[in-house]
Amino acid sequence: MRRKAIKWWKEELGINTKGEVEDRVRAIVSKYLDDQPVNPEDQAWLIKVFEHHYQYTAKIGCGLEHLVVRTNPSWSGPTRGFWIQRKDGTSIDISWVTALKPGGRPDPIEDASKAARYEIFEQIHHHHRYGNCEVCPLCNEQMQRKFSLHVDHEIPFKQLFADFLYDNGLQYELVEIEDLGIESQFADRELADKWKQYHQVKAKLRLTHSHCNLARKAA
Repeated sequence: MRRKAIKWWKEELGINTKGEVEDRVRAIVSKYLDDQPVNPEDQAWLIKVFEHHYQYTAKIGCGLEHLVVRTNPSWSGPTRGFWIQRKDGTSIDISWVTALKPGGRPDPIEDASKAARYEIFEQIHHHHRYGNCEVCPLCNEQMQRKFSLHVDHEIPFKQLFADFLYDNGLQYELVEIEDLGIESQFADRELADKWKQYHQVKAKLRLTHSHCNLARKAA
């Protein structure tokens, strides 16, 4: 009988499931105010998690002074997470979500798609502000800008980006990604411009109620 592999968090943290690790990380985040250094006990435990992040050594750089909790002002909405404060005074964020993925890294599809979304965020924001805001196409009820709205791709974003890569003879793993800290972008800026133009022409954006869009994606 094939032996089931033991996940690193069971051996190193004494925790049975990934979900339990996630719960503990979130509990630590909630304990701290923004820019408040993490206490030594929590930091020692978190480092055991972050050591599995594929960019851990590069992010530590000249050395760790301490971990700190901050709100990340992402284009898709603020999130709270951990930043590495280095001994030289510089700092950079590090994702515990990525550290818990297989190999401590996002898969190529996820990595390239995240960067692709970042590249077209200005188009998304423009539509969120100026797009048609009359009737939600998912529930056919009236919408108002004062309520929570989402910008949805009528042609699914996943399909749109896959078609773009196919048209340019690319595969997800061939798209080189540049880490910006909180976000990431295409390292090839000519490819970024081509993608922005492609999305501008091909994407069919629409405003929806946020709860309708989330319910559709969860179904």
